[in-house]
Order: sequence, then structure tokens, then C-alpha cells
Amino acid sequence: MAEPGATPGDPSAGQTAGGAAAFLDEARDKLQGNDPAGALICLKTVAGLAGCPPDLLIEAAKLLVLAGDAQAAIECYLQAGTAYIRSKEFAKARQALQAGHALDAHNLDVIFMLGQADVSEGRIQDGLAKFIDVLRKSNLKHIPALFEAGCIYQLH
Repeated sequence: MAEPGATPGDPSAGQTAGGAAAFLDEARDKLQGNDPAGALICLKTVAGLAGCPPDLLIEAAKLLVLAGDAQAAIECYLQAGTAYIRSKEFAKARQALQAGHALDAHNLDVIFMLGQADVSEGRIQDGLAKFIDVLRKSNLKHIPALFEAGCIYQLH
């Protein structure tokens, strides 16, 4: 079975986890060898792999922080959190998203996804509060938060 996001006939389908693990090992070696620029190349490759398992994205995020790229780490945490929500692993999703939030408490996409996790777990009012917070901070321009808040208001 192909990895999610892999295209049929793609020779790397099913090898995403192995490839990502190899890049992570190389990034660790480069960080130990005091080559953060080289580590960043490996880690950004992991972040861009279609179908990369969320556990490996979290590893990449941790290493990205060590290599000095907090923004790329946040993106990995967001990707991992989204994947966990889709697979209904809400505790892992929340943990990944909170790690991203710890890096940048003002990142609206992280706050939005924490709201998504709340709603997915049935905590509608908590999710709505986060969507409203995102809308206030974005001057009502964060379209996904506007949509989710509207859906909640329509249903309740």
C-alpha cells in the first residue's frame, strides 16, 4: 500500500519512512559535527516528504529547533498535528501542536489547529474560543477560522 500523498507508480512509495529516518540520522550527524546549515538541508527534505509519518515530523521539528530554524519546526509540528487529527490520535495531535505553540504563542495557524483538536475531541466551546481568538488577532481575515466559527454557530 502506498504512503498517503505518494503518487501511484512512485518508486519511493512505501519508502518514505525509511528515507525520512535516513535524513534525520544524517541531520543528527551534521549537528554533532557543528554543521547546522547541512542539517537544515536534511531536515527541510524530511519536512517536504509526502506521506512522512507524523512521528518523524516531530523528530525533524525538534532537530530544526536545535539547528536554529524555529519557523520550519513550527511547520513540522503543524503537519504532524494535522496528520494526528486525521487519524484520530488527539492526544498526540495536541502534544505536537502545543510544542509548536511553545515556540511561537502568536502563530495563528497553531492556535487555529489547537481549536480544530478541541472540536475533534468534542470540546466545541473551547474550539470556538480559539477560533474567535484567531479572528480577533487577524482582523477577521483568517478564513479557515471564520468558516469553522460560522459552522459552529450554524449548528448550535
